[in-house]
Amino acid sequence: MEVLRGAKERPTDGRPTVVTVGMFDGVHRGHRMLFDRVFEEAKRLDARSAVVTFDPHPLEILAPDKAPCILTTIDQRIALFDEAGFDVALILPFDRALAALSPLEFAREALVEELHVRKVLVGEDFRFGHDRAGNVATLAQIGHKEGFEAEAVGLLGGDEGKISSSDVRLLLREGLVEAAASLLGRGYRLAGEVIHGDERGRTLGFPTANIAPGARACLPALGVYAGWWIWDGKRLPAAINVGVRPTFKKDDPPLTEVYVLDFDGDLYGAHGEVEFTARLRAEEKFDSVDALIAQMNDDVARARAMLA
Repeated sequence: MEVLRGAKERPTDGRPTVVTVGMFDGVHRGHRMLFDRVFEEAKRLDARSAVVTFDPHPLEILAPDKAPCILTTIDQRIALFDEAGFDVALILPFDRALAALSPLEFAREALVEELHVRKVLVGEDFRFGHDRAGNVATLAQIGHKEGFEAEAVGLLGGDEGKISSSDVRLLLREGLVEAAASLLGRGYRLAGEVIHGDERGRTLGFPTANIAPGARACLPALGVYAGWWIWDGKRLPAAINVGVRPTFKKDDPPLTEVYVLDFDGDLYGAHGEVEFTARLRAEEKFDSVDALIAQMNDDVARARAMLA
């Protein structure tokens, strides 16, 4: 997949494209249904398939207090676009200059001049341009003048009805990682770097890797989870704690700690992903360190059995 960053870059292949545009946070099953329609139309029109997305989330620039947490980093989204089968991904840095473009200016700059678009497929609630003034009908009118078609596609996911990134965020907030995985079509993954902590887990017999995700990353509800540490081409079983460690501290921000089962090595500085499979329990405060260690042994045993 060819990755273009910014509206000034041009694809190496000048063939027409079938394009979809959106934030696509989470790249969930509804998005995938839209992508499949793009691939079908690209094949029918003998065109390349392209996806246009934004980084950061528009609300981080326009209304930071209303901006949602983020399900996928831009690197995760690019990898998922590639995995889905796109030929081209255009990443538009979202800033106030981009937000100020009229619907016509946006379509010309990002779609017509950049990607030689032949057809655009978007979700039914797609809005674009300054003050979100453009919708699917606007896009179709612009396309009539600029030489491309526009079509709306419902982001439907079977029995669940319409699937949205907001739904996934709500499920994660409740710790319902299995339900979130059903909407995503895969386990929820939190990307981050392993950083130095206070090494308390090592003194308890459970050396953990402390993960530093992005500042706006979506964390599941506080608690202990079974899951996986995905790193360096490996997928390793793990017990995961998302919490504030109330047995030892108060009022600290939540940490994500990963105990990789049967692993003996140095992960400091490693970049990887934590995949959440199931919630084992809510976070608890224990009366003694011994009681905490006993519970941690039980957590690890349950995670091991679940992931075997």
